[in-house]
Amino acid sequence: MSFELDALLNIPGVTVEVCSYQDQEVYLTLGLLTDSCVYPHCQNHTQQIHQNRPILIRD
Repeated sequence: MSFELDALLNIPGVTVEVCSYQDQEVYLTLGLLTDSCVYPHCQNHTQQIHQNRPILIRD
């Protein structure tokens, strides 16, 4: 979505798809730039999303 938001977050392999504001809060929807990922514990590859939950980040 926005190069500035991607640069601000600085999370490799992730891009900001949607940015919205509600009740003085900012909500970001992130997307992966790769088609698959590797589980850190078992080293298996997957192309499916197994977890999708909101995460609260405070500054």
